[in-house]
Amino acid sequence: MIRVLLADDHKMFLEGLYSILSHEEGFKILGQASDGVELMELLKTNQPDVIVLDINMPNMDGIESASKIVEEYPEVKILIVSMFKKSMIIEKLMKIGVHGYILKDAGKKELLAAVRSVAMGTDYFGEEVKQKIVEKMQRKNNGELELTEREIEILEQIAKGFTTNQISENLFISPHTVETHRKNLMNKAHTNNVVQLINWGRENEWLRE
Repeated sequence: MIRVLLADDHKMFLEGLYSILSHEEGFKILGQASDGVELMELLKTNQPDVIVLDINMPNMDGIESASKIVEEYPEVKILIVSMFKKSMIIEKLMKIGVHGYILKDAGKKELLAAVRSVAMGTDYFGEEVKQKIVEKMQRKNNGELELTEREIEILEQIAKGFTTNQISENLFISPHTVETHRKNLMNKAHTNNVVQLINWGRENEWLRE
């Protein structure tokens, strides 16, 4: 019996996951959460084999949730089911240590295969997800431009409209450090315009949206 926890902020999708897995032999749904905070509470009283986890959730998103789960419950397998298919997000979650990643447009057959696979200790990544990983590796091998984790964080903050001082407070770094990273990003994007910088970040998949 594979014990599963579900986490997704879209009620209809959550109900769909529950319907598929609860009616399939060999699965037991231990609980459902609409955000990462609820999920972490459920983990205090439940022992799942697999967590089916969305990324874009309020209060605590899937990336932060995955990081906490890997740290606090390393025996639990994490399967990401998301609409996000940008290589930056996939790579970040792989570094955290998730065990699988499929897209929300995957069918019932792939969902079941993915949950069973990660439950047995075998990583599972959907075909389109694997293609994104391959493309990212090819870009690295071709010597294409890469950003550091801190630069990505700064870029995300800029895209959200935060000022230098606000970014400094949000990331617990000095305004001078923020400005240094901002200048480096501008140089890499070959622009002095914030709008162009943000567009460049999206075009190169450094930003989620």
